[in-house]
Amino acid sequence: MKHKYGKRSSKEQLGFLQKPKGSHSYCIVDKNSDKNLKIRRAELQKALPGDLVRYHITPKGWASIDLTLESNTKNFIGKLQQKGKTFFSSPIGLEDIVRIKITGEVSKKTSADTLVEVIITKQPTSKSIGEGYIKRLISKDNILEQASALSIAKYNLKTEWNKSIIKESQLLSKTLISLEEGCVDLRKKSFVTIDGKTAKDFDDAVFSEKNKSGELVLYVAIADVGRFVKPQSAMDDEAIERGTSVYFTQKVIPMLPEIISNDLCSLRPNEDRYCLVCKTNISKEGDPQEVEFFEAIINSKARLTYEKVAEQMKTKDFSEPYTQSLKNLVEIYKILKQAKKTRGSLELDIPFYVPQFNGKRIEKFINTSRNEAHLLIEECMLLANICAAKILLKAKIPSLYRIHPKPDPIKIKNLEGFVRSRRINVNLDISGKVEELSNLVDMTKDRKDKETIHMQILQSLSLAIYATDVSEHFALGYPAYTHFTSPIRRYPDLMVHRALKSLIRNNKNRKLSLNEVKPLSINRELYPYNPDAVEQIASDSSVKERAAEKAEREAINYLKCEFAKDNIGQRFNGVISGVTNFGLFIHLDSIHIEGLCHIKYLPRGEYYEFDENSKMLKSTSSNHCYSLGDKLSVKIKDVDLTTQRVDIEILK
Repeated sequence: MKHKYGKRSSKEQLGFLQKPKGSHSYCIVDKNSDKNLKIRRAELQKALPGDLVRYHITPKGWASIDLTLESNTKNFIGKLQQKGKTFFSSPIGLEDIVRIKITGEVSKKTSADTLVEVIITKQPTSKSIGEGYIKRLISKDNILEQASALSIAKYNLKTEWNKSIIKESQLLSKTLISLEEGCVDLRKKSFVTIDGKTAKDFDDAVFSEKNKSGELVLYVAIADVGRFVKPQSAMDDEAIERGTSVYFTQKVIPMLPEIISNDLCSLRPNEDRYCLVCKTNISKEGDPQEVEFFEAIINSKARLTYEKVAEQMKTKDFSEPYTQSLKNLVEIYKILKQAKKTRGSLELDIPFYVPQFNGKRIEKFINTSRNEAHLLIEECMLLANICAAKILLKAKIPSLYRIHPKPDPIKIKNLEGFVRSRRINVNLDISGKVEELSNLVDMTKDRKDKETIHMQILQSLSLAIYATDVSEHFALGYPAYTHFTSPIRRYPDLMVHRALKSLIRNNKNRKLSLNEVKPLSINRELYPYNPDAVEQIASDSSVKERAAEKAEREAINYLKCEFAKDNIGQRFNGVISGVTNFGLFIHLDSIHIEGLCHIKYLPRGEYYEFDENSKMLKSTSSNHCYSLGDKLSVKIKDVDLTTQRVDIEILK
């Protein structure tokens, strides 16, 4: 049988070179059976992680690579190495295993151990090493660039735009924004954007007023990205592939070009912008009523920050032109907040630490806690997303929903055991009830070990995913939910926009009312997705979301390791944040960095067993134990940037 890679026998075995989840070693994962096959370290010289390879099984039962069929590693980040006059580099984590020879000229000013991005021109084989050239040097002084570059390379994130997209962007840059037929003119209403201080893409604006009956009316205006990004265009294909924007410290890899994210679709103050608007009356119980979606043009009256609005909410000082709308929004927020409490929605208080810089140096890590203004906008966006889901359901259009499955019963049982070990008397229904977990959060909000308990609750939950089948969103307490409010940075939101617009434009009055919507035929020009395509995008979007989250988290971890390096040997107070069968994770209080004390380095020279239920390491020879939340005196022993591991020593 002829094969595009040459002759192929019926007994040919194909697999991917990769490191399975939870494993520390690379192996061949068989393409057909997903079976993990052990390899010797020398096999890593024949191919690169992610490559599709042809292999055979040796008499001793090892997998051996014969040929690389498809290479998925086009570039990598690594340290420059020199042997004689020849320069080499290796992907981070594969030093002394994989070597790529550097071709072309290397500057005399470039020293060994310099971090470089290498473009591979010749893949490694069983007979020869690979070759590549240096695309760029990564400054040793710029740890932000180092952190993001390593994550970008590891997760193969795309950072550049091809020629077709650049051409489409240039054409879009000439777009004039004007009121069109079927577009509602809302430019006189006092819409405002409320975002972080450093935000550049303002994709949502809000406004509120009271109708003649005295009912609160909420308008949520979302940038009409679908007006500029057409289905099956080069820009759309790229957005599908990227799936989401990725946010690093002081750096963003956008899903869409800046002409979209920072210009045409950014709701900047005093500029006309196209939007897709959700308008709804708010009942005293917080229920959306008389829901409408329509295309509109708005003109934001102010670019507000969370900090400013939070201060206004605190002092009740509303003296700006948009004051009345903001007062109404605060009233809506209070209603929705109470509705959430009644519904039993789950809100965990878990800190997230980000670096604060003094010039190029990390000064400390600080908690990015949310204020009341964050929560106000969050409630408005949640309501708009719910309204969108209600429309899609009633119209029976194949679209994406955001579902959050119930927790695994075993995890709920383990959580119950853990909180009982903390002397909290609870009986949790293993079928999973958000009201019970919400009550547990309320019970623990004033406890010193609140963060520890909340983290255990979080770890007991399932992951939220995109799906085509409607199911509940467990944590929010909604029977149906979708993502509508961030089409600049999430592809599922853009798809939902297109679904809604295909319905809007099927109506003569160009408005889509929840009370009137019926199952309608789809405008295929606006929404060219069949059910299979929607399902595939749902699956891909969930995968890409996880990859983006991992990339963002690892970049932060790299910065934490860099900061920890400057504190090796220093003494800190810490608290046990995680207990496993191989050791203790310890959070250092003053610098907010987490490290590991391996079980073999625990003091006292005792043997410890892991208790899964109570999340505890217990000595087999004494009553001594280590539990979540225990306070310890520790010091940073060592830091490995390659593995992003901080080794902690417990002081006696």
